[in-house]
Amino acid sequence: NITRSFLFGYTINFQNTGVRAQYEPEIGFDEIYVGYGNGHDEIYDEDDAQGKTIEVAVGKAIGDASLFLAMNYGPETSDDGLIRQTYTAVFGMPIGDSLSIVANGVYGHEEDAGDTRGNSTVVDGEWYGAAGYITYDHSDTASVTFRAEYLKDIGGSRLDFDGITSKKSFNQGSEDAILKSFTVTPQLLIGDHGILRVEFRRDMANHEVFSRQTMALTPNTQTAQNKNQDTVSLQYIVSF
Repeated sequence: NITRSFLFGYTINFQNTGVRAQYEPEIGFDEIYVGYGNGHDEIYDEDDAQGKTIEVAVGKAIGDASLFLAMNYGPETSDDGLIRQTYTAVFGMPIGDSLSIVANGVYGHEEDAGDTRGNSTVVDGEWYGAAGYITYDHSDTASVTFRAEYLKDIGGSRLDFDGITSKKSFNQGSEDAILKSFTVTPQLLIGDHGILRVEFRRDMANHEVFSRQTMALTPNTQTAQNKNQDTVSLQYIVSF
């Protein structure tokens, strides 16, 4: 696809800064890697409280199929000490000569991520989601990929719907934030070095969080929001 999925952007550690070691054992898994780096989405870690994130992942071929499992564990940032943990599973396999599928599942949990309750305790954040990919190879040069995904943020702490201007209020802690998406991406290989892609994507939410229009003269204000958003993209890649 041209665009990244919601699961890639919101559920896992998007930026990684640190060190990683990979090992290919002769038995068991085909690859194992461990990493040690700054907190989640932390590029620089210059504070006295040097919170770090540990990542562990394994991959294994199962016949023509493949399985990948990954875990990240550590503080969200270097100075809050609150633990965020994410788990990711990816399974892919071919079906016949022209069809292949990929399934992706994620789960995340973060301490004290939500709004404060009446008794002054803070709600933990929790989210999970799944995505499915189907690629059909029409020929050696033409293919199309379909993607469907679902992401649920229990209590809404991860997606922060209450921080987005919308038609209605969103009560973080008592309401769940849900995102869905469907994407179709035809692809054409051009010569030995070119890849042309066209993509249609429809995003859907259970709340009005997509901007319908932003006024250029008043950048701090937005018009009414929408529960759906359609995007058309064109991409051309040249490798050399």
